[in-house]
Amino acid sequence: MKLLHSASCKGPPLGCQIGYWWIMAILSISSVLEGVIARWWANSNAGQADALHMSLHGVFYGSILFIGFLAKKKRFSAQEETKIRLKYAYWNITFLLGFLLYLVFIEAMPKLWNSSIVYGPELIVAATMGILGTLTSLIILCKMKSDHGGYEYGEECDRGRKSSHRALLLDAIGDIAISLAILVAAINIWINPLRSWLDPVLTFIAAGVIVWQAYYMLRVLRQDELSHSNHHH
Repeated sequence: MKLLHSASCKGPPLGCQIGYWWIMAILSISSVLEGVIARWWANSNAGQADALHMSLHGVFYGSILFIGFLAKKKRFSAQEETKIRLKYAYWNITFLLGFLLYLVFIEAMPKLWNSSIVYGPELIVAATMGILGTLTSLIILCKMKSDHGGYEYGEECDRGRKSSHRALLLDAIGDIAISLAILVAAINIWINPLRSWLDPVLTFIAAGVIVWQAYYMLRVLRQDELSHSNHHH
């Protein structure tokens, strides 16, 4: 699809596909909408956690594009590109985990003892924003080629790029699962506002899923970096 690929692209696969521009824009817009609605209208910590996760994914895709731009300018080699991408991921995930700790221990946990009303209809809208944004991004990822230009780096490098692309797909599927869980909780809260306790509980669950996703993503990116290092030495 010409909408997702640049026909003249030559260089690091994860930095050359137009589809990543679309994903970055979609995730940025949908995460802002979900975050604003969840915090200011729904009073939902789970919605905020989901929105933050999406927004940092947008930042991560933006870093992929920026790294790809620098690679095209010959600022570094293909091997260095994987190391820089891993460094960006570490910073991204460090910020994410810090904010999750704040949401879980400072905001969500006290709500288990001191009841705080979560507004179901507003949370339904927020969760829907998250689902639409992540689902659209997942569709784009499925349409994109994972090895675009990868063979110039050799078989080992290409295999690493495919594993990174697969990790992004699994991460997007995990995002949708979190948003769907929030949507189900929002419907239950709408039916009975006394079930607002579902929101802090879901915040804990969402945080656990996000931490696992972060660990998996870093492991795959590390393996990608090692495959490049072994191939180029």
